[in-house]
Amino acid sequence: MTPYNCIRTVDGSDLVRAINNPNSDVQPFGLRATQVNGQTATFSFNFKQFCTGAARVASPESLGELTVTVLGNPTLGEMVEVVVSNTAGEPLDLLVSNSQGQPLSQVSVSAGTNTVRRTVELGRSVGMYLLQVSTPTRTKTVKVVRQ
Repeated sequence: MTPYNCIRTVDGSDLVRAINNPNSDVQPFGLRATQVNGQTATFSFNFKQFCTGAARVASPESLGELTVTVLGNPTLGEMVEVVVSNTAGEPLDLLVSNSQGQPLSQVSVSAGTNTVRRTVELGRSVGMYLLQVSTPTRTKTVKVVRQ
């Protein structure tokens, strides 16, 4: 199977549409192979990345945790700068929510470098906000305080 050729090998038109939709939530799945002698190996396969030509050999476990740094936390302003490291070049979504979990702003970054620096918008009120940083394989949430 080669990238961009998944239509011939994936059963189900709904799955094909989801794989080709950049906003779908098709998640990687685990595979475990057991040999006759009892040895096992575990792999993670991401259909979406494979079928869009962005397949990676590394599994989420080997990529490690995302590093998210909010510059100036706590802050007095409505905007903060965020540095995300260890992205492995994966696309990112940065979602800001209030303390009740209501989404306030979102920034999407296409695949690229291992470190990304972006400005995100907080709400207009003082208080605690949640910044969720997500890649196709990993998620990390940090608290941001506006004084």
